[in-house]
Amino acid sequence: MYRKYLQEIAIREKQMGNNCSSSASTSGMITRHPDPQSSENSRTPPEPPTPLGHHATESGNQNAQNSGPSNSTGTQNPAQAPPKELTEEQKKFKEKQKRELEALVETVDQTEKMIVMAFPFQEAIILGNFYATFPNTMKTIRIFTSSTFTDTKYERNYWMEKAYPKIKEHCFKKGYEFQVVDMRWGIRNQSTDDHMTTELCLHELRECQKLSKGPNFISLFAHKYGYRSLSREINGEEFRKIQGAVTNQADLEHLLRWYELDSNAVPGVFLLNPISRNIPDFLSKDFETQKKAKSEWWTESERLMEIIATGATEGLDRDSARKYKISVTELETEVALNENNATKKSFWFRKDFKHIEKQNNCYTLSRYIECLGDEKVWQKARAMNKDLKDRMTSKLNADHVHTYELNWMEKGIDPDCREHADYLEKITTDFQNQMIASIDESIKERENDKKLTLKPDHEEFMEHAVLIRKKCDGVRGRDHIVKKIKDYVLGDSKEPLIVHGESGCGKTSIVALAAREAFSWIHGNGMVIMRFLGSTQDSSNVVSLLQSMNSQIEKYFKLRAVKSQDIKELIKTYLRFFVLKKKTIVIFIDSIDQLDKSHNGRLVSSWIPNNLLKSAKIIMSTIDHPDFGVFPDIKSFVSEDNFISVPLLTPENRIDVLDHWFQINNRKLTDEQRSYVLSMFEKCSLPLYIKLCFRKAITWTSFRPIEECQLEDTIRGCIDKLFRSLENKHGELFVARALGYVTVAKHGLSEFELEDILSCDDDVLNDVYQFWTPPIRRLPPLLIVRLRHDLNRYLVNRGDSGVQIMGWYHRQFWEAAQDRYTNDKDTCQRLHAGIADYFMGRWSGDVPKPYKDKHGESEAIRYVASQPIQLGNQMNERKLKSLPYHLAMSENLPDLKKECLLNFDFLIHKLLCLHTQDLLDDFDLTISLFPGEQDLRSLSQAINISAAALTQDPRQLPGHLLDRLEHIQGLQDFLTQCRQSPYPYLLCSHFLLKKPGGQLVRTLTGHNSVIDSLDLHQYPEGKLVALTASEGDNLIKTWDVHAGKEIKSILAMQSKICKAEFAVDGEIFLQVYQDKIYGCNSGGDVKYTIEFPAIAVTTAGHKQSYIVAIGEKEFVLWDATTGSELKRKELPPKLKPNSLECISGSENFVAFTGEIMGCLCVYNVREDTFSRVVKMKDNEAINSMAITSDETHIIIHIGLDNVVLVDIANLNEIRTLEALKHLLRLDKVYSLYGSMVVCNDKIVCISNETGSDVSSHFPHSISLVDVRTCDLKLFVTRSQDNILRVWDRARKDVQNKLPQQSNRIRKIISMENPRYALIRRQDKAQTTGIYEIYDLLEDDVIKRIALDTNVSEEVLLDDDDTLIVSTKKDKLKAISLETATIVTEFEGFLAPFYEVRAINGGNEIVTQTRGRQNLKCFDAKTGKVTKIIQLSTSDKKYLVETFVASSDGQIIACVTEDETFLVCDAEKKRVIKTLRDKDIGKDVSDIGLEIDISRNGMYVIGSVQLKRPNVTTPFVWNKEEETCSILFDEEELKSYKQQGKSMNDLEMYNTKVIKDELLAVGYMDGAIRLWDLKLGKLHMKLSGHTDVLDLVMAPGGTFLMSYCDMEEENLMRIWDVDSWECMATYRSEIVFGRMTAGTDGKSFLAEIDDNVVQLTLNDYDREELEKLEIKNKPKELDYKLKVLSDDDNRVSEGDPDKEEKEKDFVFSDDDDENKEEDDGKEE
Repeated sequence: MYRKYLQEIAIREKQMGNNCSSSASTSGMITRHPDPQSSENSRTPPEPPTPLGHHATESGNQNAQNSGPSNSTGTQNPAQAPPKELTEEQKKFKEKQKRELEALVETVDQTEKMIVMAFPFQEAIILGNFYATFPNTMKTIRIFTSSTFTDTKYERNYWMEKAYPKIKEHCFKKGYEFQVVDMRWGIRNQSTDDHMTTELCLHELRECQKLSKGPNFISLFAHKYGYRSLSREINGEEFRKIQGAVTNQADLEHLLRWYELDSNAVPGVFLLNPISRNIPDFLSKDFETQKKAKSEWWTESERLMEIIATGATEGLDRDSARKYKISVTELETEVALNENNATKKSFWFRKDFKHIEKQNNCYTLSRYIECLGDEKVWQKARAMNKDLKDRMTSKLNADHVHTYELNWMEKGIDPDCREHADYLEKITTDFQNQMIASIDESIKERENDKKLTLKPDHEEFMEHAVLIRKKCDGVRGRDHIVKKIKDYVLGDSKEPLIVHGESGCGKTSIVALAAREAFSWIHGNGMVIMRFLGSTQDSSNVVSLLQSMNSQIEKYFKLRAVKSQDIKELIKTYLRFFVLKKKTIVIFIDSIDQLDKSHNGRLVSSWIPNNLLKSAKIIMSTIDHPDFGVFPDIKSFVSEDNFISVPLLTPENRIDVLDHWFQINNRKLTDEQRSYVLSMFEKCSLPLYIKLCFRKAITWTSFRPIEECQLEDTIRGCIDKLFRSLENKHGELFVARALGYVTVAKHGLSEFELEDILSCDDDVLNDVYQFWTPPIRRLPPLLIVRLRHDLNRYLVNRGDSGVQIMGWYHRQFWEAAQDRYTNDKDTCQRLHAGIADYFMGRWSGDVPKPYKDKHGESEAIRYVASQPIQLGNQMNERKLKSLPYHLAMSENLPDLKKECLLNFDFLIHKLLCLHTQDLLDDFDLTISLFPGEQDLRSLSQAINISAAALTQDPRQLPGHLLDRLEHIQGLQDFLTQCRQSPYPYLLCSHFLLKKPGGQLVRTLTGHNSVIDSLDLHQYPEGKLVALTASEGDNLIKTWDVHAGKEIKSILAMQSKICKAEFAVDGEIFLQVYQDKIYGCNSGGDVKYTIEFPAIAVTTAGHKQSYIVAIGEKEFVLWDATTGSELKRKELPPKLKPNSLECISGSENFVAFTGEIMGCLCVYNVREDTFSRVVKMKDNEAINSMAITSDETHIIIHIGLDNVVLVDIANLNEIRTLEALKHLLRLDKVYSLYGSMVVCNDKIVCISNETGSDVSSHFPHSISLVDVRTCDLKLFVTRSQDNILRVWDRARKDVQNKLPQQSNRIRKIISMENPRYALIRRQDKAQTTGIYEIYDLLEDDVIKRIALDTNVSEEVLLDDDDTLIVSTKKDKLKAISLETATIVTEFEGFLAPFYEVRAINGGNEIVTQTRGRQNLKCFDAKTGKVTKIIQLSTSDKKYLVETFVASSDGQIIACVTEDETFLVCDAEKKRVIKTLRDKDIGKDVSDIGLEIDISRNGMYVIGSVQLKRPNVTTPFVWNKEEETCSILFDEEELKSYKQQGKSMNDLEMYNTKVIKDELLAVGYMDGAIRLWDLKLGKLHMKLSGHTDVLDLVMAPGGTFLMSYCDMEEENLMRIWDVDSWECMATYRSEIVFGRMTAGTDGKSFLAEIDDNVVQLTLNDYDREELEKLEIKNKPKELDYKLKVLSDDDNRVSEGDPDKEEKEKDFVFSDDDDENKEEDDGKEE
């Protein structure tokens, strides 16, 4: 709605501009042009922007100004006379029109501003409307405790000890932070010298009101009225009235001794002088001297307060005088009660001593009620106390007031007294319960109020929106730069715009100001994104930055979130949406130089699109110093016209800025001070310097001598001086430690974290507590508040893990603080140790911390916040991110291992909420500091190898580590922790995964699709770099192989990249496509483009200095450095290359194939000649080849398994390398240093070039595709997945290996006794079926029965003994597994293509009749046919392709060869429903073979092919209602169309009926959709896979397994079928086969390398298996059973199946064997 209004305003502006132009031409007015220095927001009426955000052209206006009247043709006549001078009447009319138009434009401006500000903030942060009002969304409960100090010590201490920790824990569980502000203690003399205490207390109270999302004010007000504070400043006019009312000369002199006029304030004020100015000993370090001075100040201040109070009473009206008479406590209470929600957010815990006013006056009593001194004074205080209580009682809700009556004791509150002890317990319990109830209510209200609710993923957008206002504050003199940015935004440039300058020049403020205005520039027709890099966690590295921006765009277009590691391509896709929707997007990215270097963040060209669409604008700012490595890269791809240099401020700008800042702060300078400041600006005119000087000068009073008004002449000098002044004011040690902690904190610190850390720093506390002993040993909160107040402009708040943390405002502050406070190792370690102790919770709760002070050794509880890893569903991200780093940097290895790296609970929770690389970085840092920690190295390597799996689901951690680390003795205690994981995980019965310390060194993950190309290069300095490319994610990546880190990720220049390859000794890499070759430098910048339709491309020459390609008829050679063509020749006529050929290059030769790898030719580079063309022996195809390192031979892999050596001179075959013949399906052949490296899909082999001395290495479970090495020591392989694997040949392989099996598994059958499984194997000759009974508990075969026939179908009955098998003679026979004998022979014959099913609890067997026209049922015991279910009729013959039956056998569903769907009633032996495609739906084209049926037979499921989209989807026939429903996700289809996805992904794959109510369907897009069978509607969608998947589940089972066995994904998930929660996932480096569900519904069986393994959740009770019936293990293991007999071909006379065999089907043993082989493969 709001955006519609903005666009209407834009249209009106355009009309106004047209009207103005028309009016100008008709009245002869001259158009006024805008001043180039005018504000970017000001509108010039004649030239308003169009609704699409483009300027009206200026040419027309210029012509109107410079030309005379037009002739009839509209062209200008230069000879015409100038226009006549306007008459006075015309001039007045013109001025009137001008005023009216300007007023109208101003109205439009104001209207637009009002509309913009009225945006709901949730929408505004997504749109980038930064004029909207943004509420504070930090999840903070912050309460201000108001009390008089001396009478509430015990209550506050009890609360701190017992209530605050429980409330904090409760808030933590809710995702909120609990903070308490208690300003009533710990104020030392330095803190009161400047009289700021009261102001700071009120400031903190207002902060609590602003920030707290629940209660914010707690009063403990009792009998004591409290201290009255002198006003630090008094309005000049009021002071003079007070002064005039003072008649006593001595009093007047006393007043003027302490107050002095500051005329630099506007209007002037009288300031209270610092105490130390008149009483210098107040800050003395001598205790007695200081004590005497404090007494003197107390006397003088009491007198001064009475003088002011009396003067105010006489000289001011009652309301004005009141503030000079009331106590600080009353002042706080009034501020609290005047808040809008005071009745909901304020509470009073009131203590009433009985008859306290009748007690004898004494010192103890004076601590609880005023009673000493002038009776009039304390009686008045008591009266004011009563009055305040009455007002509080009337204002607050009755249930927010808690009253406690007590008897007075001699000590006042006496905890040793039972009554008082009970009171302290009760007030503490009441406070805790009241706070928790109020907090819960506030959170509930907030979550239900949509106007206040901010989604978690929107918090990042909000952080930057709020920062804009801070960064824009006080910006002056930069309008012309903002105007240039506006022109860019509204112009046609398709490149980014770069704002650059030196540090401190004001780039950030300029970009922030432009970002604030940009939404108005485009009139709301689009969105604005702003990111201040480094200001938040998600804006610190390029991956999270782009993910965040993509997320914001998804929210704008209301798209489903898309997870992609190809983020740059994703953002380019999204930018296209703005063109399609005719919207504009403007992206501002400030401080590119602040990006983390990881993921190639500072190489901007690798992730910012350099050829933008017209509707997309990107503005970036950066330091232009080359040391940061950003600016040179940007200059390489952005034209000079798109750079804006931020100049220094001119003298006029500086004066304007200074005057403006003083004006808005109601301050000024004396002439002498102002001249001095301006003279200093001549030395440095950077905005940051000017800001620092202003912040210093604004504190100067008019009476301050100019000698004391000193400024430094550099930014660093100003910062150092600021730090010195803070040290002098607050204490050197306190400031050094406080700022030191903030500086070294990796992720910043919140104010309350810093307070806790400093409260455990006894050096600081001993310094603070020099002259007094505190009630509790903690840092007085006021000290932090005062320091934070003085640094307010130089520390910025930002959100981190839901906590508001402090960080330095500017880089130069961080650098100065680092040099000053963290410059030596011991100091740095101490600071890191302090932060580590805090996040470790070492001194939290009631754990006392020992200390030593001037009184000796002692210990004290510090009441520090506890630091659990997890409370409820909330993770302590602050601890997880910070603790390992600070323990490592403090070199505290024992705690680092105990608390973090060898703490399973810590590891898994860090993986659950952060990136896997974050955890690996912790290990890398530790190992770099402690290189001898071998166990940590092994654990780190294990996590690295499992990185791909852990990124998918960190809950896999225990399963992977228990497998990979079982052999590491030093980690057994850690593995015990793994077994006790709080999260379910899958366990395999066998250890299968690669082990750390073996040949697999590490994995490199980063691509999100299969890696299609790999190259490797070693640079002279030893750096080993891998180059990869993936067509799936369209990314090219480089990797530091030794470090195991990604160097950079570059978007491929176009889709369908063929390969990426190094050239010119690694200085160039090539992007090779079918029609182009791009030569890029190491940074990814394109140096040249070669257009050539290449069939094959390689490099050759010295150091790969040439690019060589063959086309259909040409051979071309280019210079790889420049891309210039060197040679172009016609290919030999006999070669005839086709679409797929091999090519290999060396320094002097290029070998290549033709006729689709059928013949070979060699090009001699030096001689520029081709060899003869030769055909391979037996016309076998060349699969791969390599020229030997001495260039005398070519190693060629031909056919299936032959590797031959060919003489390069004459291309004669020299020999076949027999030692390599065992390697089937070789993929790659390489030659290096006289050795040969080859690989097939399983293994890498290394031999000399003669083919002898062959060694095998690096076995792969995922199909191996390519291998590369530069030294024959370290190898890198790529497989059919998205992982690179790095191998060390020198290491031993420590992999556990399964036993080799001689016979292949064809089927795994779960037995009713879940301890056992029945396995069907087949011998190599494929003539014998072998059955094994396998004991899963003992991992052993207990019986093996070999048959004399192949078996393609079998059914195991529920007795676990009777096995019904089909023979190759189409007979069914029943075998007893117990006796290994045939117990039943079934009559009749099977159909040529048949299926066999058991029904009715295994009592009956169903199969097709001999001709497949009907179904027949056998009695399982007798083998006799009991009935024929008639499907075909005399009119219509059906051939049954497949069928399925309900568990009771009553309902059977069939699909026939002519695509008819039949539903049969088995008992009635007839068809009850016939469905053809048109009966199911008008959009159905075919009926598929996928069928299923609910166990109760109520729902029959089939599959159909839809016409549009052309996909297969399930349908359900409801037997009871006789209705048919197609199950298809129409909403998903709409989303797919919108996102341009392939419709094929909506193709179904398989189904499982769940509890007779739901149908689980696996789809090609990796989703599982659950369909309500009764309603025929989508019930739920389960995500987690990306490719086609299988569903596995036992009938009535507890868990459903979804498994994608595509090597790229290879992921299984276990789903609870009651809650549909994903209980566990498992991604192995091994592909499982023949997945089967165990009959217990909780286990799964699978095949690996013809071995059976069991997969279960970790809580699977294997002891229960021991209790089950144990099958007797026979004396002999192996049995042979003769199944075939001569009678098998005899026709049974009583067989009711009289059908003939199908026509044209000829039975033979060969056919049967072929069929058997096919069936085996299919299974």
